[in-house]
Amino acid sequence: MSNPIIHLEEIRKSYFMGKHELPVLKGLSL
Repeated sequence: MSNPIIHLEEIRKSYFMGKHELPVLKGLSL
């Protein structure tokens, strides 16, 4: 297994990206 800290950073990054994209997608669909 490679550096687990980097793996956690990637998960956190994609999680926050998804959280920020949701309101944007909702705004576009309105």
